[in-house]
Amino acid sequence: MTPLFGKKSKKNTVPVEETWSVFRGRNDDKDIVLRLNTGYVGKIMSATHPYQVGVTTGLRTPTENGTPSAEENAELQDIEDLIESRFGKNKNLLFVAAICTGDTKELIYYTNDPVHVYPALEKVRDDISTHEVRTIMQLDEGWSVYRHFAEMAGL
Repeated sequence: MTPLFGKKSKKNTVPVEETWSVFRGRNDDKDIVLRLNTGYVGKIMSATHPYQVGVTTGLRTPTENGTPSAEENAELQDIEDLIESRFGKNKNLLFVAAICTGDTKELIYYTNDPVHVYPALEKVRDDISTHEVRTIMQLDEGWSVYRHFAEMAGL
């Protein structure tokens, strides 16, 4: 379809340039530390990546402020790195947020390829021995999970 008045439509390209910001706040009466890829604020990616994927780990040694201890944080970073090493900066899996709530850490992704991404994440989960890891996938065509945390951060 040709845009009116000859204007070209702007397409969203994926993945966006990563711009990460850290926020502290409260969600569901819990302290939360949110690391958000703000590069997706204002982008409409739901048409291309409608499935939200969560990779959740329980914290073994949370500090009083709801973050993992330094040692555990290094282990959790290894989990993030393992996922990135398996998928790379892949257009099929977009990393949009990391959330610590005092007892869990969740990595939030969106995908356009649930048939391949979910089983691949299950294999990653099986390779992790430091933490119990749970993966979930749900249809989130409006990116409501991402929008919730972006709004919570005031974006």
